[in-house]
Amino acid sequence: MKLDQSQMPILVASLEEHFPASLNVYHLARNGARQSRLAWPGLEFFVDAFPNFQACICRMPNNKEAREKNHPPFLFANAVFPFSKDARKLEELLATDGIVDWSGKVGFCMVSNPDDLDVVRKVAAQHGGSLSKAPNSTGSGVIVHFDLTKIALSYSLPGEFYLDSLKTEHADQIARDRNFNNDGLECLRYILQVGYPSMAIFTKADGKPIAYICLRPEMKLGIGFVAEQYRARGFFKIVSYELLKKLRESGEREAYTDMSPQTKGSLHAMLGIGGTLYQGTFEWLEHIPETVTLSEML
Repeated sequence: MKLDQSQMPILVASLEEHFPASLNVYHLARNGARQSRLAWPGLEFFVDAFPNFQACICRMPNNKEAREKNHPPFLFANAVFPFSKDARKLEELLATDGIVDWSGKVGFCMVSNPDDLDVVRKVAAQHGGSLSKAPNSTGSGVIVHFDLTKIALSYSLPGEFYLDSLKTEHADQIARDRNFNNDGLECLRYILQVGYPSMAIFTKADGKPIAYICLRPEMKLGIGFVAEQYRARGFFKIVSYELLKKLRESGEREAYTDMSPQTKGSLHAMLGIGGTLYQGTFEWLEHIPETVTLSEML
């Protein structure tokens, strides 16, 4: 069943009891329930039953639907965020007509390993096509959690740099830095225009951001980058810490990010300012049906 606005607070309260598995859905639902300016346009939430649900799917509109409704595209076309207390119920939900659009690419975001991951693989196989790691995914990811009362960092920023938030005018540079496609660029422009919290280090010489991080629609720290010539100077740790401070000042009590254990420098930075690792891993996957065209894959 599809939830309406009046049912969202009950969904949020239940999801809050199931961290970290529910983090991929929780903040999207919380922003929607609060009708926050950061609520992502066009989100839909489906559950197997209500109020005592065992499985939930948050679905982004596909990018074609988003354009028709004048909504921004998401970073991943036709993104699906699954969560379950009982993986068997998630399997039933994924197989229900009208919830997942299997006719085009589907991005499965932060799928908990192993139970939810096994179910996604099983149902995707029934629809044919291919299921593989999402673009830019390096394998199983981990979740880093921050108690914002316990973050700390002592640093001195060299005089040729300054700290500030990212602005819409920086979207093109970030898209080039991160190799985003046109949909990714549109998504990024919306994120910066609406004012998702961000932090960057700029050079005083030309005013360009050389290290930055931004809150994504899922309310996790992401879109992080440090220009190659400025790496190994602690800049990623600085912008991450300053963004976490900004979240704390806005009233948040905790925050999170996800990353690959293979990105040891970034992981070390996050743990170095007070992050702790949640137990468990997750995957980002992409399903491409047999009938997808080359243009749809790009």
